Amino acid sequence: MKKSLLLLVACALIAQACGDDSGDDGGPDGGPGDASTAQPMDGGSDADAMTPPTTTPPPTTPVPPLECGGEPCMVSQGAAMLGTTPCCTEDDKCGGQSAIFSGCIELGLPGSYTESCPGFSLDTGFPLSFDGCCTPEGTCGAFDGSEGGFGCIPADALPAVDADAGTEPETCNYDPEETCTTILAAHCDGPEDCGSGQQCCGAFEGGGYASFTCQDSCVELAASDGIWSEICHPGQSCDQPLPVDGGMPPTMMPLPDGGIAPYECRTNAMYLPDFWYRCRDTGETPPENADRSTASGEINCGEIVCGSGEKCCYALEANAEASQGAAHCVDAEADCTCNPKTVGTDGGL
Repeated sequence: MKKSLLLLVACALIAQACGDDSGDDGGPDGGPGDASTAQPMDGGSDADAMTPPTTTPPPTTPVPPLECGGEPCMVSQGAAMLGTTPCCTEDDKCGGQSAIFSGCIELGLPGSYTESCPGFSLDTGFPLSFDGCCTPEGTCGAFDGSEGGFGCIPADALPAVDADAGTEPETCNYDPEETCTTILAAHCDGPEDCGSGQQCCGAFEGGGYASFTCQDSCVELAASDGIWSEICHPGQSCDQPLPVDGGMPPTMMPLPDGGIAPYECRTNAMYLPDFWYRCRDTGETPPENADRSTASGEINCGEIVCGSGEKCCYALEANAEASQGAAHCVDAEADCTCNPKTVGTDGGL
C-alpha cells in the first residue's frame, strides 16, 4: 500500500546525498592538518601563535515563518527535503510549491479515493506514484496522503495534464465518505487462485503494495518491470530472484557466490497485514498458527474470506500502519472502495 510517498522518496535522496566522510579529516589539501607543525611568527611565542583572535559574531535576526491568512504556513519535513517550499495560494491559504507540480497548491485538499481514476506516476531516479482520487469538483486527481501533504491534487497541477494541448482531466463521482488514501485490491493470495502454472504477484508501487494479480512469473516481472513479489502461504517454496532482479536495493544481501539472499515466504508488518505473505529476503517467519485458507478461489480478507468471483479490498486511512486497514469483499470486476458498498456472496462484511 502506498504510504507517505514523499517521505519514502526523501529517504532515497538522503541516501544518495550522504557520501563517505573519510575525506573530512584535513591534511595538506586545504584541511586543518596537524596543529603541532604550526610555527610562531614574528618572534612570538608558541602560545601567541596558537591563540586565535577573539571575534564577536554579528547578531542574527530569526526569519519569521510565512503567514497565509494570518496563520503560519509550513510544509512537512519530508516535503521540505524534496524541495517543497511554503507559499500562499491566490485566496491566501497555506500551500506548497514543488518542481513536480504546477503553481502553489493548497495543503490538505479534500478528495475521495477511487479506483476509476488513473493517478499519477513519475520517475525522478526513484519511482514516485500516487493513487487516483476524485476532487469535489468531480475531476480525477492524484492523492498525496503523506502527513501534512497536499491531499487530492487537482489535475491541472499535474504534469500529465497539458491545458495548452487541450488535454482535459477525466471526470469521476465524488463521495465525501470515501476518506481512505490507498487500497490494495487482491484478486488472489496464492498460486491456488490462479491458472495452471501462474503465480499470484504483488505489485509494489512507491510506498506499498497496490494489487495482487495472477501473472506468469513474478521474478521475471521484477527483473524487467518495477518491483514485484510472489504472494505465498506459509511453508510454500519461493521462486528465487533472477540476477537482474534488484527487488528493493537497500535490503539486498550478497552471497559469496555473487547471488543474493534466498527468498522465503515471510511476513512484513511494514507493508502487509498479518494475513498476507510474500516471498522476500526480508521480514519475519510466519507464526505457526497462521491457519488461513489455502483453498482455490478463496482469498483471505481480514476476518473474512472472499469467495469465487470476488476480490478483497484492503483500505488504509492516511498515515495508518499496514495492520490498521479495513477489509471487505467485492465482485472481482467492481472497483474497490474505501467502504463496502455491496455484500459478497459469503456474507462478505
